[in-house]
Amino acid sequence: MAPSSSLVVALSAATGLVVAVGLMRRGAKGKKQVPREPLESEDTGRGVEEERVCKQGFKPSLVPKDLDLIVIGSGVGGLVTACMMAKQGKKVLVLEQHDQAGGNLHTFEEQGWEFDTGLHYVGNMGNTNYGNRRLIDYCCDTPVEWAPMDSVYDTAVFRTEEVQRSMTASTRTEYRMRSDQGIKGVIADMKKWFPGEEAAIDEYFRLCKHASWGMKWLLIRNLLPRPLGVLLGWVFDYTSLSYFYKTTQEVLSTLTSNHKLTGVLTYMWGDYGLPPSCSAFGIHAALQTHYCSRGAFYPVGGPSALARAMVRTIERRGGKVLVRAAVDSVTLS
Repeated sequence: MAPSSSLVVALSAATGLVVAVGLMRRGAKGKKQVPREPLESEDTGRGVEEERVCKQGFKPSLVPKDLDLIVIGSGVGGLVTACMMAKQGKKVLVLEQHDQAGGNLHTFEEQGWEFDTGLHYVGNMGNTNYGNRRLIDYCCDTPVEWAPMDSVYDTAVFRTEEVQRSMTASTRTEYRMRSDQGIKGVIADMKKWFPGEEAAIDEYFRLCKHASWGMKWLLIRNLLPRPLGVLLGWVFDYTSLSYFYKTTQEVLSTLTSNHKLTGVLTYMWGDYGLPPSCSAFGIHAALQTHYCSRGAFYPVGGPSALARAMVRTIERRGGKVLVRAAVDSVTLS
């Protein structure tokens, strides 16, 4: 049975900022939040040798001969780059200073709970024609399965304390983000939660849609020859997408003064690591539309299943991924 998960986020009603984030998992049918076996243990076909795939320590004797390429760092970017080169017939060596390959694809267990260091859900992976899914499938000779998460993929929780005479009363308000009704369903739910803020909610999601498209244009601009990129950049900067470069907080402050609404619209900043006062609205918008319109998925076997699959792809083509291999300098000749 595939696991299900929900991301529970506690928010401050006074500031609208995230104050705590925790990932809790439960069985597909269970509702009680109790520690369970790590998700990786569900990959029952994995033996000791497979466990060692991402933990091969560096030795000169293990370095393949006639290398075409050396990649420093075995995070997702390094492994994907190495896989794509390997699939094109290149013999690649990946060097990682940590004791395990995979970067933020690592997981660890604490008191019966399994924690992810980076990846904890990915949107739209149920669609085999989706760009990110096709890229992962291309890099993994051994297909990685993706389990759909609960329709309620996130829960934003507000806790408010009120002092009443000699006692303190605590109230709890939950806002549950659903992906099974698409982005229109999310918008409808938010309008029910925040009556009187309909115009702000509509404008926010309109800006998110345009900004997420702006991300694609920005990528294209950076890939073009410099003169053409500069011209496109001039057009891009002076269109209605100028807010793309503003912070998330700057954009939200022009739409609403409702702190709870601001909190619900920005709680996911923990996914990309910068608070609303620092994050680029374009990045935030891309994430917002990514999950609420396409659903969330989790790799069966845990995030490290992706790392193992990509390491095997590299090694099957004569390459190697070696850990505990710090690189002090790079010499060009």
